[in-house]
Amino acid sequence: MAHERLRFPLVLNRQLSGESKVEYVFEPIFSDIQYGTHFGIYGHFIGEIDDNGKTGFLVEKINFRLQNYTGNITMGIGKVIDYKDKKLPSNFILEGFSTGRLIKIYMILQGLNKEFKGSLPEEPIEGEPIPPALNLKLYQGDVIEVVVFYEHVDNEYSKILEKDSEVRNNECLFADPLYLYRDGEEVGLLKDSQTRIELINALKEEDGLNKAKRMAKEKNITQMLNESHMEGDEEDLIFAAIGAGRPCKMKLSDVYILPK
Repeated sequence: MAHERLRFPLVLNRQLSGESKVEYVFEPIFSDIQYGTHFGIYGHFIGEIDDNGKTGFLVEKINFRLQNYTGNITMGIGKVIDYKDKKLPSNFILEGFSTGRLIKIYMILQGLNKEFKGSLPEEPIEGEPIPPALNLKLYQGDVIEVVVFYEHVDNEYSKILEKDSEVRNNECLFADPLYLYRDGEEVGLLKDSQTRIELINALKEEDGLNKAKRMAKEKNITQMLNESHMEGDEEDLIFAAIGAGRPCKMKLSDVYILPK
């Protein structure tokens, strides 16, 4: 069940620039449970309402915050990847309101990660040029979906990348249940874990969404796709096989734009 009517309201009503000193709040755009931890992702959309009467909002930058609420495993942001402009499935359209447009924002999350901030475009590394503004135009009735991929817990704790299985068996401190299983003294890789590791690594590269999609096709992940039980276009199915879930569990936001 996709829970088509359970969505967050995302209210865009401020004229803010990167230099603005106006106080603002982060609005909820995603909530889920992983490793038994309930957490939420919040977004602040920096930009301006346009002047042409169409009540559009030109987004220059999106800042994200992740908040852990309950559970023993701390979740963090590994990387904010990119966004894609897609068509909203018909069963998610609200008559008289929805534009039929879906903006998917892709990011990587990771357990035992203490980075709780991210942005799109990403903050530049010191000494590198500032990336161009996002220039994403949103309209009232658009829908934002946050699509999350879960990277394996860092090798420091999981020993998942060790070539010598005995190292993993003897030194693994956290058998990441998304990628590993524990059977007595053995800590082994779950089926398709190695493929997912390679695809997640591709996602972290420049033009990562397209690289991961091409790699998935090359690896012929038909079985992973069949096991995902997802409906949607080819791209959605490929990303589902990598680990992205259905558009539900409070992952959707309706855009509301208030006049100046």
